[in-house]
Amino acid sequence: MIKALRPALAVAALCLAPVAGCTTTERKPVAAPHARAATTCAEASLALAPDTVVGALDGVAVKLSDLGDEARRAEEKALWEYCDAVYAMRSRALDGYVTEQLVNKAAAGAGVEPDAWVRGELEKRATVPTDAEIQAFYDSIKPPDAPPLEVVKQRVVMMMQQQRAEDSARALFDELRAGAKLERSLPDVRSPPRNVDLPAWAGKKGAAGAKVRVVEFADYQCPYCSRAADAMRALAKRYGDRVEFGYRNFPLRSIHPDADRAAQAAQCAGRQGKFWEMHDQLYASQHSLDAESIMAHGKALGLDVEKLQGCIEKGETAAEVEADLKEATDLGIEGTPSFFVNGRPHLGNPSEEALAAAIDAELAR
Repeated sequence: MIKALRPALAVAALCLAPVAGCTTTERKPVAAPHARAATTCAEASLALAPDTVVGALDGVAVKLSDLGDEARRAEEKALWEYCDAVYAMRSRALDGYVTEQLVNKAAAGAGVEPDAWVRGELEKRATVPTDAEIQAFYDSIKPPDAPPLEVVKQRVVMMMQQQRAEDSARALFDELRAGAKLERSLPDVRSPPRNVDLPAWAGKKGAAGAKVRVVEFADYQCPYCSRAADAMRALAKRYGDRVEFGYRNFPLRSIHPDADRAAQAAQCAGRQGKFWEMHDQLYASQHSLDAESIMAHGKALGLDVEKLQGCIEKGETAAEVEADLKEATDLGIEGTPSFFVNGRPHLGNPSEEALAAAIDAELAR
């Protein structure tokens, strides 16, 4: 199955490349004479000295330093994105090759074709969503003008099943690679670690000052973040005090109207010593994040609901959420959930095993 996809993926890659048109004609790369591939992100930099003349206006030289800090930061961000993209592409290619070999080996051991082996493994993991799960999923993704669930239920179930199948496949392949003896020697061309703060108001687990710190930026109304919350609980249990885990808010206000209220509610609950209890309750009840439901959650958790309500209505934690949002924006985050493991970005909804691999790598340093 994996091998069969390779030609299609190759064509797709060509179509995505920045060329004049999409073609399957093979182009031979032109090698630069005496060129040496960069093995770090710093070596790949095209940075110019601040006093470099980049133009002239009315005969007066314009230097790079005249362009301001914004241009410098934009250039740095572009370089970092390039370095991370190259490293991610190489890692995916290596993982894809390794996965193909491991699937072939497992299939041969079972006496079946690779396609059949993968299908069989995924069928073992398949689950039928309950009505409550379907409703919760729909509530988390529907726009304000969405039709009733009954009208689109079949499509919603198909979306859920597709999502679960993708999650199962990713987990299966992660498990295969985790059990293999693989030595990686890819040059680490990733961008340098970011300085990701954990302010006093952030939810924290594990030991402060641990060798590894994992910071999550998430949205309480995001269905992917709900699954990420389960993964973070499992990771916190697995690593204990060897890792410090932190949670920061990134409510996607344009598509999740209740996310901001939920974020402030969790921060308010934290002032009563129950941040994680409210955090878990909100993710378990993504379909009920309106003001009345949040008060009910607070009461069930034993919070002083009058204090909770006052804290939310007065916006006492709004500045905390705004600070989290600004930090996320400054870090270049565009979606949720996003993670930083010792300052290194892991975006695009990484799996529990992918995060565990990143944690293990940092612990081994």
